[in-house]
Amino acid sequence: MLARLRVLGLFISVCLASGHAASTNVTVSFVDPATFTDADDTTNGLRPLLEIEAHLQRLGERYLPPRTTVRIDVLDVQLAGSVHLSSTGWKARYMTGDADWPRILVRYTVETGGRASLPVEETIVDRSYLRRVDREYPYAVALPHEKRMLNEWFKARFAGAPPMH
Repeated sequence: MLARLRVLGLFISVCLASGHAASTNVTVSFVDPATFTDADDTTNGLRPLLEIEAHLQRLGERYLPPRTTVRIDVLDVQLAGSVHLSSTGWKARYMTGDADWPRILVRYTVETGGRASLPVEETIVDRSYLRRVDREYPYAVALPHEKRMLNEWFKARFAGAPPMH
C-alpha cells in the first residue's frame, strides 16, 4: 500500500511538472500526497486530486485580478463522506452530513506586482455540505461538494481583493 501511495505522489508530481498548468495564474502543488487522508480514493483513483488542481486553476482564470498569481500547496485532502465496503463487495463513498464534511488543508501565497505575501495556512471546510443545493455543482459533477467549497473560499480570499500580508 505504501509503495502504491509513493507511486501516486510521483505520478502527481510528473503531471504537475509536465507543463499543462504553466499558462495559469494559479499553481497547485500536492505536498506529500501519500500522507493525505483521502490520498488514495479507492472509488476514483487519482482523479480527485487532479480535479482539485484543475478546479483551482479555473477559479484563478475566473476570479483573479490581472498580474496576480496564487501559489497553493495542498497539505491534506479529506473528501466528503467516507469509503465503505458495500454488500456486493464494491467500495463506495457514503455521506451522512454528520462529521464527514469535506476538508482541504492548504498553504498559499499571493503575488501581485512582483511582491509576494507571507504564506498563509488554512483549513477549508464546509460543515453544511449536504444541507445546500447548488445548481452550479450538481451531483453529476465530480466532487460537487469540494468544488463548491473551493469556489466560495477562492472568491472570498482572492476575487479582486488585494493580497494578504
